[in-house]
Amino acid sequence: MPPASLGSDTGGSIRQPASHCGITGLKPTYGTVSRFGMIAYASSLDQAGPMAQTAEDCAILLNAMAGFDERDSTSLERENEDYTRDLNRPLKGLKIGLPKRILRRRLRSRRQNRPCTTPSPSCANKAPKR
Repeated sequence: MPPASLGSDTGGSIRQPASHCGITGLKPTYGTVSRFGMIAYASSLDQAGPMAQTAEDCAILLNAMAGFDERDSTSLERENEDYTRDLNRPLKGLKIGLPKRILRRRLRSRRQNRPCTTPSPSCANKAPKR
């Protein structure tokens, strides 16, 4: 397997395969990486991004990919950022937001040891048979 690769992500085509393969995949913020030369499937969602063995490798690749491109009208004109800057920063104190309204039913079902009725990957084998 190569140490790193590029992909295009419209609806998860970088992030989902990366998660299934145990690697890191990143869909950058819109306009961070040029889309020049990409075939648009859903123009406002298409992004090019890195896939690699580690977050550090993805950050190094993103450093090389990111930047303004005059050939892409959606490219952001801003100062370059160092995506490796915070890699060794401690996670203590980091807050992670969870969408309670979306997850409430699924969490309640698990607490009450009932089968989940919401069709989702985490409930795929637990849904009641009809």
